[in-house]
Amino acid sequence: MSLSVWNASGAVIFFAPAMVSIERGSSAVHNSTLLYENLRAHSAENMREFCNWKKRNGVRVSEFGPAPLKRAAARAQLHLAETDIAVLFLGSGWERKGLRFAVAAIESLRNDRMRLLVAGRGNRRRFRSRNARFFGEVGDVRPLLSAADIFLLPTLYDPFSNASLEAMAAGLPVVTTRANGCSEIIEERIHGSIVDRADNIAALGEALRFWSDESRRKKAQMVLLEHATEFDLSRHIAQTLETVLSYPEAAESTSGKMRKT
Repeated sequence: MSLSVWNASGAVIFFAPAMVSIERGSSAVHNSTLLYENLRAHSAENMREFCNWKKRNGVRVSEFGPAPLKRAAARAQLHLAETDIAVLFLGSGWERKGLRFAVAAIESLRNDRMRLLVAGRGNRRRFRSRNARFFGEVGDVRPLLSAADIFLLPTLYDPFSNASLEAMAAGLPVVTTRANGCSEIIEERIHGSIVDRADNIAALGEALRFWSDESRRKKAQMVLLEHATEFDLSRHIAQTLETVLSYPEAAESTSGKMRKT
């Protein structure tokens, strides 16, 4: 869930902007400023009395760290040459996630070494490209993350992409848009690159060109791995529970319901 909301009586509501109305005096735990501002747009009047707690998503960082032998095996299985630059696009709902922009950015570079690896659910016939390989829904994304060099997600809207965080935990620079809440924890050209608009193909291409330099990726890898530890799932759970229990009505309540509009 992207957001949990406690109303004044302590009832727990799980939030999706178009699905629920927010009562005056409610409290929320959200994972990005992007989502919070979206919530404000839907419930501006009641947001005046809203408690605002931001807790980022979390991942099991230890499951995603780079391992040279696993990387070599994963790339061999995918028939990737040592000089190939594997750009990973991971997610379902390809229209919203911006796959067409990812394909266009890769094609604009005309780099024969660059390969776009696409995993997730979608209509691949609409995104055909000689530069793209489609894997469908993947139960375990870690081999693809091990094989990849860059993670690309030019999304139109994503409150906080967990796939982006997993990529960072795997040591991959993340190229994404400001419409991805995860961009709030990415420092430009340190952890990846951020473009303002998904359809800015030139900016996406420039970011991919920047991170195609192996020395830059290696330099960023250790910084990314250290940064990802700040979002380890164990720390995330502890911080979220601390926040929940600090709100008396929420701590006393054990039930909740969805309020549909």
